[in-house]
Amino acid sequence: MRLILVAFSVATLFSAVGAAQKVRYIDLTGVEQRQPDTPSNSRFDTFSSCGSQEPFPHQAKVSLEWMDTTDLYPHQRIGLEIRVENVGTVSFKLPVHPNLADLQPKSQSERFEYYRLRLPVAAAFSTRAVGVAWLELFGSFSNPDTFVTLESGEWIRVRGEIVAQRWYRNDRPAIASAGMKLFKYVLPVRKKDSAIPSNVRCILGVNGASIPIQMHAQPRP
Repeated sequence: MRLILVAFSVATLFSAVGAAQKVRYIDLTGVEQRQPDTPSNSRFDTFSSCGSQEPFPHQAKVSLEWMDTTDLYPHQRIGLEIRVENVGTVSFKLPVHPNLADLQPKSQSERFEYYRLRLPVAAAFSTRAVGVAWLELFGSFSNPDTFVTLESGEWIRVRGEIVAQRWYRNDRPAIASAGMKLFKYVLPVRKKDSAIPSNVRCILGVNGASIPIQMHAQPRP
């Protein structure tokens, strides 16, 4: 998947309220993202399924702010922009590196810990929502520059390209929106491992802006 990334500012892992401002601008063009969904011989944890209705200090509002077309055809490449904003009361960190390959150690036996931020785009109909495609970013704390720390009110903007992976028998209107999923992976897994120690806290996703679209059953004429 090709990425053109524009990171403006996103939240940190622990801190206080601040005014919205631009943190960083990243322009990444022609980056292919071809990563396995779950690496073999790895243990993972998630930090975006909080499992409670209680207020969380770590909250991220994810908005789909722009699409280069609102007519989606099967296997069509679509340009879009997603904004992730810290709307919580403390800071948090998010990975912002475009691929995993150049973060991995040379030896597969070497202990390796990394984070994956997935920004899925979904299409919602009257009765359900289905995934369309996603962008992904990666980070490892052994490479501090692969993370950005966002205070409250700070945000990042990710500009990229996805390929529509879902379509239906009939044309239908839908509402396109974006979300986020944050994972931590540790590999290789050893028998003595029981849990993944981490100072990362669960980040509660908050729905942001969405865009009305038209899903088409047949390829673009």
